[in-house]
Amino acid sequence: MRLIVNGREKEFRDGLTVDALITEEGEPVGHVLVEVNGEYVPTRLQKGRVLAEGDRVETILPAFGG
Repeated sequence: MRLIVNGREKEFRDGLTVDALITEEGEPVGHVLVEVNGEYVPTRLQKGRVLAEGDRVETILPAFGG
């Protein structure tokens, strides 16, 4: 299936969840803010949120420090 991830169209397997996408993209699961089709997906819901063809996913890795 095709998804738009951070503005780039990419091909992924069907049935992919948000947390699996984060892992495939090399980001740390649980530390990334995720938005699907303009809607925030809380960390606790990322494992069960299945993505669909054409979904637009934006990920943000917050900067920590002082």
